[in-house]
Amino acid sequence: PNVSLLLLAIWETAIGLLLIIGYYNRLVIKVVIAHMICTFTPLFLLPALSFTAAPFSLTLVGQYIIKNIVIISALFVIDTAAKR
Repeated sequence: PNVSLLLLAIWETAIGLLLIIGYYNRLVIKVVIAHMICTFTPLFLLPALSFTAAPFSLTLVGQYIIKNIVIISALFVIDTAAKR
């Protein structure tokens, strides 16, 4: 678990740095959106980890997953702006 958390932290930090620097924005945005969509799997595969009382009472893990909707929305805006 510690290694996977470290790899995830490195992965997300690298993505953030690439977005800040502006290299390969279109590609990075597509990779991030795919990554964020994959983070939704615990909502369906491990609902006990995501909800205390499904479907309205989220655990901390569930809240972390749901906040990704905001990030995905922001990425779609950035991607649209990058197309111009």
